[in-house]
Amino acid sequence: MCGIAGIVQSSNRATKPISESVLKEMANTLYHRGPDDEGIYCQNDIGLSHRRLSIIDISNGHQPMHSARGDISIVFNGEIFNYIELREELIKKGHTFLTHSDTEVIIHLYQEYDLDFIEKLNGQFAIGLWDDNNKKFILIRDRVGICPLYYSFENNRLIFASEIKALKPALNNSLYILGPR
Repeated sequence: MCGIAGIVQSSNRATKPISESVLKEMANTLYHRGPDDEGIYCQNDIGLSHRRLSIIDISNGHQPMHSARGDISIVFNGEIFNYIELREELIKKGHTFLTHSDTEVIIHLYQEYDLDFIEKLNGQFAIGLWDDNNKKFILIRDRVGICPLYYSFENNRLIFASEIKALKPALNNSLYILGPR
């Protein structure tokens, strides 16, 4: 179990900058989900935070994780059961891996298949993925909803997290919270 949280805002609207301290506070509420590591990425209109419970590739699985070029950033909670097979498929297509984590496999799948990468995943997951080249943010979870993912829209911002209480540091008294159905 890990914890993910973040804020994505529209750059063409007047909004205040994303605060690293708010991202840190969001991550702190998820400490019990991932006591092994913490990471924050804050760049322009995207802020991602992660709490990690180290299971796969304990020494190299730090998140948020970035592509080799730095143009794709991801926070991930869950497990991809078929990541070894997917990794082998991607290596045959010319991809080079820096880690043995299932998180990096997701980045390469996105690079290879764009949004169709989701169809290849077998597992339980919640993923926040930022594509800086296309200025596109993807927020998904597994089909059954095993990994929790809550989100809210407020003032041209998408705020998301693995638990509702992690949304609170970023909300400005908004009571409208969407989540699992």
